[in-house]
Amino acid sequence: MKITRIDKYLKDKKHFNLGSEIGKKTSAFIAKLATESERAAVVLGTARLDYALEKLLKSILRSNPGGNDSLFSADQPLSSFAAKIALSYRLGLIDSDFEHALQMIRKIRNAFAHSIDTESLKDSRHRDRILESMKLAKNHPSWETLYDVLADIKPEELRNFCCVIAIIISTIELIELLNEQVTVNCSASFDTSIIENCLDNLEDG
Repeated sequence: MKITRIDKYLKDKKHFNLGSEIGKKTSAFIAKLATESERAAVVLGTARLDYALEKLLKSILRSNPGGNDSLFSADQPLSSFAAKIALSYRLGLIDSDFEHALQMIRKIRNAFAHSIDTESLKDSRHRDRILESMKLAKNHPSWETLYDVLADIKPEELRNFCCVIAIIISTIELIELLNEQVTVNCSASFDTSIIENCLDNLEDG
């Protein structure tokens, strides 16, 4: 696996690498996800992404004086996954490729969650969306290592889905962590050079 400046920084700071708390939690979640049916894996995996985006947004938004984040409550402006994706992109917390990958996952989730028929990741529309997300996620330096680690997950479409989910979750949580330490918000991206620019700002500060 290619060791990036991000890996070195986070290892030094004891925050994040493949053996860190974030990495372990993500790995444990993906391992459990791989034992589920495809429908459950899609719904649970996307719910985990929704939760990660909500945490990221809450980390940069001003707290509600009343104490409750009503914006994220049911039937409120930021209750849906689509709204969280849109606002995260508008605020610069995720870049365009990251936003597109999330939209592909969202569309797969919607089909699985609302269909009364049996959905399969092998269906052409779902397979194509996964492949589209994969093309973007493969730009992340951890992709090859992660793909090898998850080699036992079958079918291949579920393995691909789980890899994309893992990369996205880890990146979002990394950005949340970095944004606590820099004055300019970092953007989640499969291109880690963008995230490394945040390290430059942090080190300069």
